Amino acid sequence: MVGTSRITIIHHVRKEDLEKQMHDTDNIRVYEHLLAIKLAYEGKTPNEIASILSKTVQIVYIWLNDWNKEGWQGIMPRFGGGRPSELDKKEFKELYETIIKNKPCNLMDTDDVFWDPELVREYVLKRFGVDYSYSAIWKIVREKFNLNLIKPYSKDYRKPDDAEEILKKESMKYLK
Repeated sequence: MVGTSRITIIHHVRKEDLEKQMHDTDNIRVYEHLLAIKLAYEGKTPNEIASILSKTVQIVYIWLNDWNKEGWQGIMPRFGGGRPSELDKKEFKELYETIIKNKPCNLMDTDDVFWDPELVREYVLKRFGVDYSYSAIWKIVREKFNLNLIKPYSKDYRKPDDAEEILKKESMKYLK
């Protein structure tokens, strides 16, 4: 009969412990795996479990086989960690300290006194020889360093070089 295939599930833990672990986990992937195992404990077939969880039958078989082979360890997601960073921890620390303690105009050929993502990108390329994309620099600065950068605006060519002094003088006229 089609759709009635079964897999013998090994009861590594009691059903109550499985339910407690389901209740305690914050990871949705682990929860799904545990729910599939719980349903298998209750006698559901892999096809029924796949239908209930809106997953493919193949993935349910993989989860159940991983549980049978490894128990708790079999349900933990295993990710490769992604591509390694081009900068190491020491270089990230140096970059962070540079952004915090220095102005771009002191380190590079620019008039800007505040860091923006493009200036950080240029500095990283110049200092470390790594060409990160704008979005990668944004993530490093905002998420890794937890810093706020200014939004880059073009300079107004009409603004005089001594605009702040003019503003002070004009303000003093009205304050007197």
